[in-house]
Amino acid sequence: MIKHIVFWRFLELTAEGSRKDNIKQAQKLLLAMKDKIEGIIDLKVGENIQNDENASDIVLIITFTDIEALKIYQNHPAHLEVKDFLSKVRYERRVIDYEIKDL
Repeated sequence: MIKHIVFWRFLELTAEGSRKDNIKQAQKLLLAMKDKIEGIIDLKVGENIQNDENASDIVLIITFTDIEALKIYQNHPAHLEVKDFLSKVRYERRVIDYEIKDL
């Protein structure tokens, strides 16, 4: 299995709306991917609840069946739609992909 984790920090105001509105729209778009993309075992989205200058605004945590599923996701139209939206409303993105191994 592959774990894909992404953190974003959002701009205060964009042509798409306010920071708060854009966070809500991003959450909606991200959650919608779960039923559209094969190979996703689990998908969670969380919004930061702490007022910390080092904190990101939202996190996406996806578990994929394997590396091939991650590759399919990266070019899937549903993901590209989310990616396009987020590119307009965020100023920072951090990502990690790792393999879950039985110990």
